[in-house]
Amino acid sequence: MNICRSQFRRVIELDRQIRAGRYPNCSGFAREWEVSRKTIQRDIEFLKEHRAPLDYDPARQGYHYTDRSWMLPMMDLTEMELLQLLLAERMAKQFQGTPIAEVLDSLFDKLNFALNEKVTVDPVVFREQFSFHGLPARPIDENFWTDIFKALRGDRVIILKYKTPEQPKPSVRTLEPLHLACIGEEWYLVGIDRDSGEIRNFAVSRIQSVEVKDETFDPEPFDPEEYFANRFGRFVGKPGEEYQFRIRFSKDAAPWILERNWHPRQKIQKHRDGGLTLSFPAPSLYEGKRLVLQWGEDAEVLGPVHLRGELKKSMKKLISRYQQ
Repeated sequence: MNICRSQFRRVIELDRQIRAGRYPNCSGFAREWEVSRKTIQRDIEFLKEHRAPLDYDPARQGYHYTDRSWMLPMMDLTEMELLQLLLAERMAKQFQGTPIAEVLDSLFDKLNFALNEKVTVDPVVFREQFSFHGLPARPIDENFWTDIFKALRGDRVIILKYKTPEQPKPSVRTLEPLHLACIGEEWYLVGIDRDSGEIRNFAVSRIQSVEVKDETFDPEPFDPEEYFANRFGRFVGKPGEEYQFRIRFSKDAAPWILERNWHPRQKIQKHRDGGLTLSFPAPSLYEGKRLVLQWGEDAEVLGPVHLRGELKKSMKKLISRYQQ
């Protein structure tokens, strides 16, 4: 089928409702999808152009198929494309607790319905051969997720009730939403906080309520690549607001450090003894501190000096705790 992605989703759902005997009509389906009645009329015409045996029932005020054996035109997928889709489904299961994971089964049912019979990959076998085991994400309320998407799509102002672990009570924020991003295992909403006038990040799992206002706004140009360029871990800093980290790793740790790309602007200096020094900019001492602590005696902070002091205090507390 030669069809855009948004229309494809609507046509698949329209076909499903017709087959289920729900007798959808243009007005009701347009309200459901938040599009114009003319858009749904074009979807109906698309089905008719592909010889769908559609008929309108005045008594039920909706469409039905006069020949239920008719099927939508098949969609051609290569074996590799199907494998990649199934692989993506396995990867997204890491986000259990989010609506993304919950709708995957429905999505793949629709794809399965539309697939060309020439594709012979057995998804059951595939699922047994590949698996992913990420950190569990904090649960996200599906209603909040839907409201955020609605606000993003319509450039509408939202009011959040938001609580961080260190706050005794939730705060109320008025936000102009700009972007949703998955950082690590968590989803974050990026938007302009009207109280501060600055772009802020809000963990979606920490949102306690969402109110989508009728008020709209003109969104500022937002480049995710540029915005997240100064990020390390979950912390995103402004350009120029960053610490210069220099961490020396032992000979034993060096091969493991070389296997990963820790930061887009990282630099590595190898030493004669087999060790190395990893250098990178980052907006927060917290994530850098966590990185050093996880490597224990195999890592030494050379800079920033302030972090050396923080680690020294932490080591003293740990030693004191285990001497008791």
